[in-house]
Amino acid sequence: MFNVLYPIKVFNQGIHMLPGILVLNKKYWPKSEWDAFNVGATSFALETMKCLMEMGCMAGLLFYRRNETIAAPYLEQGSAFGAPCVTMHFHFRMDKDLVTEAVREAVAKLMAGRLDEVPPVVYYHTDTLLTYHPEEITACVTHHGPFVKDFADRYSLMGAYQAFEGREKAEHLLEQQEKGLRALRRSKNVWVLQHSSLQASALLHYGVEQSRILEVSPPIVPKLGTRGRLRDEIATFVEPEHGRIVLLSAVARVDYFKHLEMLIDAGVVLAEVGMPVSVLVAGGTDRDVAKRNMLRDRVPERLRGQFLITEKLPQDELYALFASVRGRGMFVCTSRYETLGITPMEAALSGVCTLMPELDVVEATRYFPGNYRYTYTIEALVGAVERLYREGKHASDELLEALQRVVSAERFKDSLREVWETLSWRTSRTRSSARSRSQRTESHRSV
Repeated sequence: MFNVLYPIKVFNQGIHMLPGILVLNKKYWPKSEWDAFNVGATSFALETMKCLMEMGCMAGLLFYRRNETIAAPYLEQGSAFGAPCVTMHFHFRMDKDLVTEAVREAVAKLMAGRLDEVPPVVYYHTDTLLTYHPEEITACVTHHGPFVKDFADRYSLMGAYQAFEGREKAEHLLEQQEKGLRALRRSKNVWVLQHSSLQASALLHYGVEQSRILEVSPPIVPKLGTRGRLRDEIATFVEPEHGRIVLLSAVARVDYFKHLEMLIDAGVVLAEVGMPVSVLVAGGTDRDVAKRNMLRDRVPERLRGQFLITEKLPQDELYALFASVRGRGMFVCTSRYETLGITPMEAALSGVCTLMPELDVVEATRYFPGNYRYTYTIEALVGAVERLYREGKHASDELLEALQRVVSAERFKDSLREVWETLSWRTSRTRSSARSRSQRTESHRSV
């Protein structure tokens, strides 16, 4: 898919642009860029990889995978999308120094023996491994997933247990996030690359210095003109001959965060008052049959022909769906908490009228004009759909044009290049200062 571009480039201050190593949980890396992604971090990491390759700064990928059956970490080399990769197998009960040394060795392998000559920037797309990061290597991190504590503070502890699918899982995640935050506060060599003001606000609240948070524009890059094909069931459901407006939502997971019940209930109200609507919800895997059935059970029997609830869609089919309903559909985001909201922004940038909740804990909402927001109630959502339909805004390009002024692939590339230059310059300056101190010390000893 990609060609690795490794020669180190130089930007206009004469400082080498340092190579980057991307870090991600192996289970979130797709087999192809058209897979149905499990988390937003996957999309972000893929776009970052492409950009670093264009900049000539891509050294490779460091994956990690938990394995509770082994006594010590081990490394496995390979390639992913044409880039060299190393997978580190480990678990959290291992000795911390052993895991740190494994990370250091993985970085050295990806640098092909150039670690002492050219320092890399290790870019974590989760804070899971921050506590193990070797202090002497520059690193940065983007926090994609919500902080358990922040969610609990804004909603409730019991709500957090429900949102994170159980008390045990929520408390484990809370513990790992606390470790990551402690490592971030302690280290002077780890920076934050943050695309979400919601996350940045939480980090500041948790004691991370403002000067260490660098902003990047979100990499929302809809793949227009793709050749994806809708499966027959969906193509038949959304075909224009029905004369209905299609209300849709597409999510990776059917969970408490997404609050899809709200769209189902609003769709029922609209159908019952005679508005010509079809409601399509795509989300979850074959393990989420019970959750999807619970959504179906909210629809009266007489209206079920107007509702289709199915598994999440691969990327090519998702974009085919956007193309199919453009001008006669609305994407509806009902999330109660979202650190960004990539899919609704992709829908809007694909030309689909998109509605966002008026919540400051849904990051993507801040990019949307007021006409495309609704107060977070079923009644207000119903009213917003009726208003946009009545005014014909669901068929206009007003929203698309507004978003294109603030979000684009070029904005992401420019912002990433800028922060990469900053990280490269700071790393070079730190190493130069360290060498000067070492030389002064040696000179003093020789005297």
